[in-house]
Amino acid sequence: ATVRCSFLQIYNEQLFDLLDPNAAGLHQAAQQQQTQGRSTGFRGGLKLRWSQASEFYVDHLTSPECQDAEEALRLYRQGVQCKIMA
Repeated sequence: ATVRCSFLQIYNEQLFDLLDPNAAGLHQAAQQQQTQGRSTGFRGGLKLRWSQASEFYVDHLTSPECQDAEEALRLYRQGVQCKIMA
């Protein structure tokens, strides 16, 4: 059986992929906008979609395959490091 992990955060009505190393700048921009209490015009995040199979999915969400529990735990820790905290 194949196991895949994904980790996303809904923050300020936007979806963020916490396992995508290329998205770290998006997380920081959203957090900076929130902490400054002003709108910087930042619009980022992923899109929630509805498929023809009648299910929701997140477009372009990273979901790497995990070989064992240790790898899944490593990905979890990586995602926690990227979370935006208000």
